[in-house]
Amino acid sequence: MNPILRRNLEQLEIHHPLLAKKLLEITSASDRFIVETTRSGDISVQVKVNDKWQTLTSKYSPRNEAYIQVEKQWNPNAETVVVLGIGGFYHIEEILVRTSEKVNVIVIGADPELFKLILSYRDLTHVLSEKRLLIYVGDDLDIIYSLFRLGVERDIFDLPEVCILEHPVECKMYPSFYDLCRKRLVDAYRQGLANVATRVTFGDQWVRNILANLPDIMRAGRLEDLHNCFKDKPAILVSAGPSLNKNIHLLKDIGDRALIVCVDTAYRALQKEGIVPHLLITVDGSHLNYKHFEGVDYSNIPLVMEMSVHEEIVKHHKGPKAVICSINDFTPWLEEAFGDDLKALAMPTGGSVATTAFSVIEYMGCDPLIFVGQDLSYPGGQAYAAGTRFENLSTDEIQKRRELIPIKDIYGNDIFTTHDYLVYLKWFEGRMYSGKRTYINATEGGALYNGVKIMTLQEAIARYCREVLPIHEMMEKMSYNQVSWQRIRYGYRKMRQTIAQLRKVNSDLQTICDRMNEFITALEEGERERTSNLVHEINSLEKRIERYKLALMFMDATAYREVFSDIHFEKNLSLQLDSREKDLAACRQSLHFYKQLHTVSQRSIEMLELYSKRYYERFCDMEEMKAQ
Repeated sequence: MNPILRRNLEQLEIHHPLLAKKLLEITSASDRFIVETTRSGDISVQVKVNDKWQTLTSKYSPRNEAYIQVEKQWNPNAETVVVLGIGGFYHIEEILVRTSEKVNVIVIGADPELFKLILSYRDLTHVLSEKRLLIYVGDDLDIIYSLFRLGVERDIFDLPEVCILEHPVECKMYPSFYDLCRKRLVDAYRQGLANVATRVTFGDQWVRNILANLPDIMRAGRLEDLHNCFKDKPAILVSAGPSLNKNIHLLKDIGDRALIVCVDTAYRALQKEGIVPHLLITVDGSHLNYKHFEGVDYSNIPLVMEMSVHEEIVKHHKGPKAVICSINDFTPWLEEAFGDDLKALAMPTGGSVATTAFSVIEYMGCDPLIFVGQDLSYPGGQAYAAGTRFENLSTDEIQKRRELIPIKDIYGNDIFTTHDYLVYLKWFEGRMYSGKRTYINATEGGALYNGVKIMTLQEAIARYCREVLPIHEMMEKMSYNQVSWQRIRYGYRKMRQTIAQLRKVNSDLQTICDRMNEFITALEEGERERTSNLVHEINSLEKRIERYKLALMFMDATAYREVFSDIHFEKNLSLQLDSREKDLAACRQSLHFYKQLHTVSQRSIEMLELYSKRYYERFCDMEEMKAQ
């Protein structure tokens, strides 16, 4: 290994170890490349693609070429830069020079051999050491999507302005790949917008749900125990699309010849037909989701639940459970307060219950995965299957609130879908892109046709569901987890410690509000010495609040609505005599912000007082705890 490559790989391994490992596995030199040294001492690279040689970087001045490429596409206001194509890395150096350390730069490349070649000729340790630089070279669209999500959702309160910068030659060399990357970036941004809206609307409800569900979360079985337990065995993912009406009756006779996994929205329809699924998936924390279960019996069906699912759903379920989680604003407090007692497996949820169920099924090793009721569209103007909670919802009602988008179904007919369904559709297609297992769309309708084999459910059952599987034996692995009183008390003490800290934060925030009122009065009256003393006192109070880590972590999860309303206003307490009105406006906005945080701290105290009491009483009422 030449010394330049060795130094680069050593640096790459620090921040991108998996990528460094992938490059090390490339052992033979490729004859697809020609490298020449330019007069300036830089390198010019030619790449053979489809038996044609393409000049990737200029034969004369790659750096000037990179400057022009970046200048043509540059957005100086960008907070996240997405680079499609690695080229010779000259354009990436130019981007890093133009941007501050606050700007994330995400680099996507299609060709690992090309990347290794560049690292063999150019000392890029100064670039690879940049912590704000995220690099992936390869064809795994899941990883690419995850990087885009990191860039888009770097600030949970506001989506950044994104600049997409394409290497013009490389994007033409691999057009299909980079087209998919662009689509995944759009998907990531749409999902980011949806997440912002969801946090504003439901953030407080999520926290309440998690607190209410804590005893069940702590006692839940481990989904890890089901990892690959159904390897190479068929699974049927039942969703609630209107095409479920066509073949729901066939599910009744499958028995244990396939793992039947049902999403929450479809369960009511299955129960109406007398069909009992092997596994039920539920993720939504809204009260609307509980409506899918209201009045039906699901108490003993094995349940995989997101930890923030609506508390009433968990309350009425008595059977085995496993818990999954998506990383959220509440995660830091939960980890600090409960540590390993919260056995929730992080899972790529994709934004819907069906995409979550897909991830669970893949995690269990199932192959093939058979879709049923997965329309992702509105065939016949209907939104849901018969027997579901919203069976009468039509596109006429949907289009009053959301835009309907024309799309082709599996038969080539024109149907309508919505933006959220398009996101899920692209998510499925991205996950199935690798072709590592067999995916069957037996929906018999809808818009999912890329990456799947299309057939009727009857054909899929006849071809793939032949042998009886030990499903119930496997599901016993989701049995309850025994929790000791020691661990229960530890969590309870952390709750009480958080409440104590919240009371101190609440008091200090009230004092800050009082001092801010005094500050505004002093500023209006021109009392410079008084304003200086008040700024010092306010800063001291802020520093003291920063010491209450548990309280602040808890408030982070509940303050989203309040912080979101103020996020575009930069707080400023400095006194500038030539901009008095601006200073007053900034101070009033800061006062408003502190008042909101004071409200959040008070609400957090009341919330945690209620749920800490319920937490302890719930464990005291459990028979197995009485025996300890």
